[in-house]
Amino acid sequence: MFRFTNKDLIHPEAFQKRYVHKDKMSNPVEAGIPWNFNSVAIKNNDIVYNTKPNLIGAGVLISGEIPRITDFEPVPACFITESSTGMIHDRIIDEQMLIIRGEEGIYLFLGCGHPGVVNCLLYAAELLPGEKVMAVVGGMHLEAAETPRLEQTVQTLIDFGVTKVIPLHCAGESAVNKMKKVFVESCFTPLVGDMIEFE
Repeated sequence: MFRFTNKDLIHPEAFQKRYVHKDKMSNPVEAGIPWNFNSVAIKNNDIVYNTKPNLIGAGVLISGEIPRITDFEPVPACFITESSTGMIHDRIIDEQMLIIRGEEGIYLFLGCGHPGVVNCLLYAAELLPGEKVMAVVGGMHLEAAETPRLEQTVQTLIDFGVTKVIPLHCAGESAVNKMKKVFVESCFTPLVGDMIEFE
């Protein structure tokens, strides 16, 4: 979800009841947005439902649904959601990314990276062909990633010539360490209150 000109751009499935379960013996824990369709924002028409790419300002694009192309970036089975037939695997198709065009290229801002970092890069290249990816910033959901996935992710970042890699929250310690080893000073993890300036 992104806020712009007094409207919330949000995928219609963002309000689904979502849960995370650690194992089959434990009870699922609710993990979705704590809003519902009766919220004040929705009643006041402050919501714009968005599933497609949408230019929301000068050089600012919201991606819409991010296609799942790779076979090595699955959403973990611990994520489940309610459906008319009961609980099913949640592919978290409502997660979108923000793409900002700068003077020298584009900057990708991920939420939690559930679609996969590589899928995000591939889709950005499809939406804005020929643009250099200057930075990838955000959660990358690599906390529990196996070594092959982590290596493919890092290699794709290299192949795309990404200038800055800024992994946050759910990227995971081993992934961050690997990225710092490869990208050296071009990879860093900011702290609360830090400011990052891009041109």
